Amino acid sequence: MSTTTNGSEYLKVPHDVVGDIPNTECPITISDVYAASKRIKGYAYYTALE
Repeated sequence: MSTTTNGSEYLKVPHDVVGDIPNTECPITISDVYAASKRIKGYAYYTALE
């Protein structure tokens, strides 16, 4: 298994994914990406219910 920090694998995100965030070299954890995708799916689900 690769090196982990705080139990989360680090992942470099390409500039086109990160967008206009100034420091594109800042590490983003897989758990951060997972949590964000869950929030997006949850938001889409609740807006679909309305």
